[in-house]
Amino acid sequence: MGLFKNKKASVPTIPQNAPMPSAPAPTPTQEPKIQAPQQSFPTQPSSPQIQQPPQIQQPPQPQQPSFPKPSIQNQPTLPSVTAELNIQEDISREQPFFVRIDKFKKTKENFEHINDKVTEMEKVLHSLEETKNEEEKEINAWKQDLVEMKTLIAQIDKEIFNKI
Repeated sequence: MGLFKNKKASVPTIPQNAPMPSAPAPTPTQEPKIQAPQQSFPTQPSSPQIQQPPQIQQPPQPQQPSFPKPSIQNQPTLPSVTAELNIQEDISREQPFFVRIDKFKKTKENFEHINDKVTEMEKVLHSLEETKNEEEKEINAWKQDLVEMKTLIAQIDKEIFNKI
């Protein structure tokens, strides 16, 4: 397991960087001079008593409006489906209903397509029922044949093998 034994330690040498040129020293004319305005501060009283700072009054807090708590009785109920249908009937009687002709034609085509598919499904269902009835007839015929074979086997067993 000497994976690390044979490696020789070789440290590459790093070349020395060239010395950086020194930056020019700032001259006094380059720096702007900012002078603060002279302020006069009040002198402290020389009395030995400590005066309390005046009390600052807090501004009055704005009152939050109070809202009534919601109750179950105040919550609106969702309209039922029959109520929605009644509303739609009322709207259709009161106002004209406009539909673009291209959308009407497309809707009519879709309706006819759906009607064709329903008719096709009825035919398929009818053929499935016929197939099911035919299969039941075949299964009943096979059951009857099986019963007949059992009776024949039982009769042969009685007549031939029971006499031995």
